[in-house]
Order: sequence, then structure tokens, then C-alpha cells
Amino acid sequence: MATPCEQFFGIQELVDILASFLTQLDLSRLTRTSRTVYTCCTPALYKELSIVVRNGKLNVFNSTTGMAALARNIQHVRKAFFGVKEQAYYYNCVLAFEELQFHQPTDMYPSQQRPNWLTPPDPLLHELVPLPPLTNLLDFSFTFDTANNPYKLPNSLDHRAMMAQLSWMISLNRRNLINLSIADIPKYGVREGEFRDLCGAISELTELKELDVSFETREVDIFQTGLDVFFSCRPSIRDLWICVFEGGEEEEEEAEEEEEEEDDGDDNTESDKEGQQEDQSRSRKDNHKDRDLVPLPRRQEPLSNLEMLELWDIGAQDSTSDVLSVFAHCPNIKELSISSLAGYREVDVIGQYIGKMCPRIKSLSYSSTEDSAANDSLPFRIMDALPAQQLREVQCYGLFAEAMTLTDNFPRLARHFDTLQQLVLHRTGAISRISISRVFRECNNLENLLIECRSRLGCFIELSDAIDGPWNCLKLKQLRLSISECVLPVEVGVKPYYSRPTPITLSADETRHFARLGSLYQRIGALTELRELDLRMVTRIRQSYRGTRPGSECVFHAMLSLGDAEAGRPGFLDQLAGLSKLEILDGSVRLNEEEAKVTIGWDEVRWMDMHWPRLVKARFFTHKKHITAPFRWLGDTRKDNQAESLYGYLQE
Repeated sequence: MATPCEQFFGIQELVDILASFLTQLDLSRLTRTSRTVYTCCTPALYKELSIVVRNGKLNVFNSTTGMAALARNIQHVRKAFFGVKEQAYYYNCVLAFEELQFHQPTDMYPSQQRPNWLTPPDPLLHELVPLPPLTNLLDFSFTFDTANNPYKLPNSLDHRAMMAQLSWMISLNRRNLINLSIADIPKYGVREGEFRDLCGAISELTELKELDVSFETREVDIFQTGLDVFFSCRPSIRDLWICVFEGGEEEEEEAEEEEEEEDDGDDNTESDKEGQQEDQSRSRKDNHKDRDLVPLPRRQEPLSNLEMLELWDIGAQDSTSDVLSVFAHCPNIKELSISSLAGYREVDVIGQYIGKMCPRIKSLSYSSTEDSAANDSLPFRIMDALPAQQLREVQCYGLFAEAMTLTDNFPRLARHFDTLQQLVLHRTGAISRISISRVFRECNNLENLLIECRSRLGCFIELSDAIDGPWNCLKLKQLRLSISECVLPVEVGVKPYYSRPTPITLSADETRHFARLGSLYQRIGALTELRELDLRMVTRIRQSYRGTRPGSECVFHAMLSLGDAEAGRPGFLDQLAGLSKLEILDGSVRLNEEEAKVTIGWDEVRWMDMHWPRLVKARFFTHKKHITAPFRWLGDTRKDNQAESLYGYLQE
């Protein structure tokens, strides 16, 4: 009769669930307990393979024993993450394995004919363990980021060779690969021949669902580079990220210097081997040149399964027809992230076409730059062309505030107020005032409202705009807001209200101002679903607006104080009692200021402990040494709740 252990590990589904909760070290230890456990858990132990040197940490390539074990279990690997130099080393291991298998092929690893454009083995490898090729990958990530590692191989410095090896690696997994990520392809590695190999490999991935490719390029057309990748994707693709950006010349110079140093240090390389490598490299180039004469084939059918698209940069030199051809193939996308159209003229045409050809968009993200400020109306053109009350998420990064204040643009956003759940305005081109009172009144389903204002970049609203009407967005879970007109009026020669002898007498202007602030705090306190609150004051200095920095000594007047009726000191903390789900409090809540030291003490801290039971992060102080005794006690009481940083001090 089987033991309970044998019965448990005899059910593969239970083993998979158990493995998902264990680290690689735990799994390794578990496999040593018995033969039964070893047999059942070994596939899970080798399911993920990360071979990238980070911060000097070792990996399986640093151990001959580990590589031998990997060779025996490489068929279990389903997810792999390689760096450029690790790929070069692994490639040589595969060539060594194929050399052994050439005369005696097995059923598991039959002899295969490699493409003639692949590179030969690297010379003078000190230690090499033959490894079978990875052919069962479901998820493959590759980065050209050249971190320091012990693999000094000539091929790793040849980006033509690395592009060829990468394309071959992808082709070996063309039947199974579901997720593919290729990061930091250098501009000097994007040549026509090598790029054709990559596009050809991508076009073979019939099961691919997610593709994430990022390029650096200067010598080839930016938009066309991404366009070739787009039209190489098969209809199975669901999520597609293609980031093409122009890098500087520093990285190219660094790579060339590294290659020169490598060549200088390799004094033992024989001249005949160098000549042989040059001949082989010349042969590969000639082979690429012949194939470059044939146009790269393009997919004709639409990407009917594509739901998420991140579109790369579009320049003035790119034709409108090419831009429109992309969206003609994306009838069912639900998430669209589009970058700026620098110098472009036909923004209205593109915006209307996107809304017409992609009528199911529910999430729209737009990134702008100073060069494309004139085209910031693009996201609003798309909103206008889409069916009304459809968008759920709108994110604008770098958008100039003038685009939000134009009478033609804001009504286009208002067409989606009933369904809007997230609105993000981050780092506008210049710090500017906007009005969003309609957002508070009409966006009943809004859950995240993030309007960033940091230093001299961002948007803010005025206090009068914030309290202009009711806040009907009672589903808000995350609120990030910067507000001006919140500073108390100051009279020359008059002490601040908290420094006056009791009973305190407020002036008429101070009374009106506290009433307005109380109206704001009351509206915030009604947001009972709020989890994160980031509220910042914006002060006017020399007729120019400046947003408070994260570490500024600033606090909203009387917001965190209970007040004292007998002393005549105002306080509005009790109006925030409805925030029982609050977890993060940030912004202008610094308690280092003199007003906070006088008006906030043990009573306020005990109130917070009672009414904000979920609070785990509050940036009350700029440094740990400034924490007062009441808040130190509050932090100690929250340690059992695994508070991330109740004190929230920042060293800036």
C-alpha cells in the first residue's frame, strides 16, 4: 500500500501547486529527500532558467556539476532569461553537444542542419560542457544589456553574430513559444540582414501570445524598424509592445572600446584562426546581402486576436499611409499606448482613423514631448471618434496643459465620464492650472485620479475649483492631487494663529479660509473606499507656481489636528474618519513644521490608531530622527501588521 507521501507526490497537479510556493533552493532540497520526490519535483526545479549575471551573483554556468545536471534535465525548461554574453556561451555549449551527436543521433536529439549564417564556435574556451538545445520553451526573455560577467567570448561582442544566434534560438522553439521579450537591441546591431533573420524567426511563432521588443537605432528608419516587426507577427498575437527609441553615441563608443580591449588582451589567438573568422564573417555578410535583395514578406491578414498595442515613435518623415496600415490590422484592440507624433501634420486624420478602425479601445495612453506639443490633441481626437461612454482608462504623460484647457478637447474627454475609471495626468510640459470640477461631479465610476505636480512640472487645481461642486466620485481608491490657494493669508506683524495666546481670535479672512479648507477636507472624508491619498499644496512665489517636493516641510492647515474649541484652535481631523480603508498617506503631511508641532500630539495619534486601522505608510517625517514619541508609539503598534513604513521618512 502506498504511503501518504507517495500518494501526494503521485498526483502531478498537487506537485505543481506545491512547487509554485517554493523557491529554487527549497525545491532543490526537497528533491534530495527520496527517489519518489526527486522524480516528481525535478521538472519543477528546472522549469525556469535564468542565466544572467546580476551584481556578481553566480548562476548554473559557474558550476560544471550544475551544467551537467542541466544537460540531463534541459527538456524540462519552459521559461528562460538569457543575457547577450550568456547566450554566446550557451551557443558554444550547444555546438559542442551537436558535435558529439553528429555521428550518433538519438530520438530525443536528432541531428539537425544549422543555417549557414550562424557563427562558428569561439576559440580558446577554457571549460565547456556540452548542452542540448532548448526546444520546449514557452517563455523566453533576452537582453542585450552587457553586465559584467566571466564569459569573455568574441561572438558576444559581435552584434551580427548575436542577432543570428538569437534568431536561431527563437526558431528552435517556434512550435511552443507563447511569450517573447527582447530588450535593448543596440542600434549598431540592427542591420538589414540580421534584422531580417529576427523578423523571419518571429513570423514562425504560430502560438505566440505576447511580444515585447525594444530597440535602439540611429542608422535605420525608426518607424520602419518597428513596422517590420509588426507585420512579422502571426494572428495569434494578443499583446504587442514595440519600443523604438534613438540612443546616443556613448553606448556605441563604449562597445567599440570594449571590443578593442578584448582584442588587445587576446595575445594568444593564432593569426590563421583570425583569418578564418574573417573569411566566415565575410561569407555571412555576402549571404545576407543576397537575401536583402528580396523584399521582407508581410502578413496580409489582420491581427484579430490583438488586444493590447504599444505603438512606437512616429516621425514627420513617415507616411500617413504606413501609420494607418498598422491600425487597419488591429480591429479588436482594447488597450492602446501611443507615443508623440513629432513634427507630424495629419493628426486629425490619424485620430479619426484610429477611432473608426479600432472601436473597442477601452484604455488609452499617450506620451508627449516638447517637440510634439502641437500634436497633443491626438488622444482627444481618438476619444471623439470612439463610441461614447466606452473608455475606462485615460493616461497622458508629458501632455501640455493647454491641451486640457482647450474648449474643444475637454468635452471629448467628457464623452466618456460615465465609464471612466482611471484618469492620469503626469508630468506636463510646464506647471499649469487646470479645472477638473466636472470630473468630481460627473465621473461616478472613477477609481483612480492621479494628477501629478512635482517641482516645476505638472498640473494643479485651485481650491475654489475643488470645492466648486459636490464630489460624486465616491468609488475613488487612489487620489493624487495638487491644490493651490491653500496657504493661510498672512498679515504683517501678526503671529500665526497657533502661536497666539488663548483663546485664539481668528481674523475674518482666516475664518473664511478655514471654512474653505474644511469644505475640502469634508469632501475627502466622504471617499470611504480610498486606499491611497497623496495631497499636495502648491504655493505661489514670484508670480510662478511651484509644486511641493516630496520631502518639503509642508502640511495642510489643521487637516491632521483635532482642534481645541476652548482654545479657539480649529481642527478638521475628525472629518477624515470615513477613511477607514486608508493604507498610504503622502504629500503635504510633513509634521516637521512648527504648526504641526504645536497642533498635533497624543490625541491625534490615538485618533489615527482608532480610525485608520489599515494605515501602513505615512510620510509624516523627512528623517527617522525627527519622529516624535506619539508617532513612534503608533509605529510600534503597527509592526505586527507588517507596516511597510508607517513613519515614511525620506532621505532626499
